[in-house]
Amino acid sequence: YVNPILIIFSKPKNEIDSYIHMINSQNNQVLPYVISNNKNENITDFFDFNNNNLVFITNNKKENIIYIINFDSSFEVSYIKKIIIKENILSMKLFNNYLAIRSSINEIIIYDIIECKSIISLNDKNLLYFDLKFNTVVVLIKEEKPTLYIYEIKPDFQLIGKKVIDYLTDEPKIYI
Repeated sequence: YVNPILIIFSKPKNEIDSYIHMINSQNNQVLPYVISNNKNENITDFFDFNNNNLVFITNNKKENIIYIINFDSSFEVSYIKKIIIKENILSMKLFNNYLAIRSSINEIIIYDIIECKSIISLNDKNLLYFDLKFNTVVVLIKEEKPTLYIYEIKPDFQLIGKKVIDYLTDEPKIYI
């Protein structure tokens, strides 16, 4: 499966505004939606599109607002939801109906974006990196030896695997 929607984030030189444009790559049509800053919120560079959901994050200097826009099969807006987070956001992963956010307090919060509620929260001061795919989240923790923890998200959040890593680069990343 190849996602037919291209997301373009732009911030023209010498302008304050940022923009998100969407293009349907199957027919080369620009979708009639342009998302930009407003007087109270600035778009951050956290955005993704998966399973007909566009997720992007804005900041209003007090909090981060996560917008979830769901599109139907003809790419008309079905609904818009939002989630507010007080902490700074360091990274974001989106897969199907799961959204994982890493905050500045080394917490990973996993949201079910259909229900628009958090379903899991992990907090570890030694968190290095994480990734999310299907029904799985993988977390890399700096311990005596760096360790990968593999969790199944649903039906019950549980550890399904663990792997000690002998060597890491300075900026480790994992992809599942």
